[in-house]
Amino acid sequence: MLNKSNIKQILNEEINKTTQKRFSEGVLKYAYNKIYNHLKKDEGSNTDIWPGETYDYFINYIKNKINSGKRFEESINYILDIIVRYSKELMYQVDPKKYIKWLLEYIVNYGGGNTEYIVEKDSDLWYYLRENKYLFRCEDSFFEFIWDKYLNQWGDNTKDRIWGDISYEVEEKIEDEEWQEENGVSFDGLDREKSYFMSYWHYPMDSLGWDRDRLCDFYVDIIGDDDNFEKIFKYYGSKNINKVFIDDAFYVVMDKNLFYN
Repeated sequence: MLNKSNIKQILNEEINKTTQKRFSEGVLKYAYNKIYNHLKKDEGSNTDIWPGETYDYFINYIKNKINSGKRFEESINYILDIIVRYSKELMYQVDPKKYIKWLLEYIVNYGGGNTEYIVEKDSDLWYYLRENKYLFRCEDSFFEFIWDKYLNQWGDNTKDRIWGDISYEVEEKIEDEEWQEENGVSFDGLDREKSYFMSYWHYPMDSLGWDRDRLCDFYVDIIGDDDNFEKIFKYYGSKNINKVFIDDAFYVVMDKNLFYN
């Protein structure tokens, strides 16, 4: 059984994945035993259902709750409420951001997995996002959202303006027959090329030879100022950002899978 001295020893070690796992497992086993023993004394309680007769059942029960169709935020708060109430004495030396992260990662990766979470104070959320706006995973879903949904809110004039930013490059490629032959590209005149550009997000990759990194920079520039960035992140990242209330403060849990590793 882990006690305060064990926890202190673990926290004095170099913080790595093994240390985090040992800490999380110790806290959760401590909480499990306290919950189990508490309910076992209550003749009306059925420990087969909760918390289960084994630690393995206990963790998988919580993991399944997180992965269920219920709101992720509620599941996290549910977990932390249990942990704080039954094992708070083990966490008096730990930054709440750390144990939110460590316990959550331990549970969701129990039995295998490598999901990581970024935990920030709510007041720092938009500052963090603004500073890391280039960390988006530049995948099809991101590009499609910008081009097919987000920009349509602004009307076609916006895409006309964006076309003006790259039309000079299209004109250069139209005149460069050697480049067309080398890259297997052909053009149908500037007006027709504009209609293609307006129709689909991947035109610069298909017709201008851009790679994904350049297209990503281009699309991030399209997002524009901080206000627009907040709007798009609220839409695109809403399933990956969750608020947790603990120790009289809000924390934001962000799934790292949204970002580049």
